[in-house]
This record gives sequence, structure tokens and C-alpha cells, in this order.
Amino acid sequence: GDVVVIPNGVNIDEFSPRLRENERASVRRRHGIAEDDIVLIFVANEFVRKGLEVAISGLALLRRANVKLLILGGDERIVFEEQARKLGVGKRVHFVGTVARVSEYYAASDLFILPTSYEAFSLASLEAAASGLPLIMTKVSGAEELIRNGENGVFVERDADDIADTLRRLVDDVTYRHSLGTNARAAATQYSWDIIAQRTLSLYSEIT
Repeated sequence: GDVVVIPNGVNIDEFSPRLRENERASVRRRHGIAEDDIVLIFVANEFVRKGLEVAISGLALLRRANVKLLILGGDERIVFEEQARKLGVGKRVHFVGTVARVSEYYAASDLFILPTSYEAFSLASLEAAASGLPLIMTKVSGAEELIRNGENGVFVERDADDIADTLRRLVDDVTYRHSLGTNARAAATQYSWDIIAQRTLSLYSEIT
């Protein structure tokens, strides 16, 4: 009863669906991704814990040549490049590395995926939601607070078949995908830094 949880915040101006107008096409051209391709984005620095292996396996099971995966982060990638090659999706998986402006990569994407084994409150999930991307995540701490399953994102098991089934539905149903993205943006606005700062100040006021 004496514990108050104040979550992470996100800059809802820096991460916004509006960036798609200016950033989307240029980022896709940079990586040889077509305008009508469906792009998943995975953002993490711990590829094993965050579930990159199962994300690539799910992509391979989907068997849709127009679905691509952008991987941002600074972890070792050789093992995962080899996995993608063996599964026949090497040309659909793009390892980007660490970038100065991750916001432009969210703008170039259509879905956010993070089948992580553990999380406190993923900053990447907040950034993706603020960018208007549907969230595909495992049911871990933080995600349980942010995601309303089937409304602004979808909970998945850390399982390639489950991920492939979820991706199939979101890829095929454009209306549903856009609805999830719109709702994800609305949810993220409740985590703006102004709101989180005010919650912090209110707690200080209550304590003092």
C-alpha cells in the first residue's frame, strides 16, 4: 500500500505518426524496401532475451515475400544472420545496427514486434506506440499495462507458430492493422513526459 508505480514516459512529438510523411519513403529506399512492403520493426540491444530468434522464425513461417523485418540495436548479429539465411529469409531481414534517430525507422514501419522473455517497461514499445504502430509483444511487465489485447496490440507467446498466425492476420487485414495503430498512439499519449512529470510532482507534493 505504500508503493506508487510511475512508468516511463515518451516524447509524443518526437515519436509521432506525422513523421511518416517525411521519413517513411527515404528510409525504405535506403534499405531497398518497396513502398507497398509490410515492415516489422524490432528494436533492442539484447537479441537473445528480447526474442529475435523466434521473431525471425515466425517471419519465415509466414511465407510472404512482401513482409520485411528491420532490426535495430547493437548486439552481435552473426548467429541471427545465419539463422535468417538458413530459413530462406535472409533478403527479408535487414540488420540496421545503432542509429541516431530511431524515430525515422518507426515511421518507415508498419508493425512493432518484441517477443521478449522479460521486461520492466520497454521504452521501445512506448516509442512504437507513440509512432502509431500496432504492438506485437509477449505478456510481460509494462506491456500488460500498455497493451489492450486486440485493441492497440496483440499478445503472443514466445512461439514462432503463434507469431506467424498473428502476423498473417495483421498483414491481411489492413483495416484492423490501422485501427490497432491508431489506438496504440492514443494509449501512448497517456505516457507523455508532461503527464509523467506531473504524476511525479503530485507524489512529491503528497509526501511532503
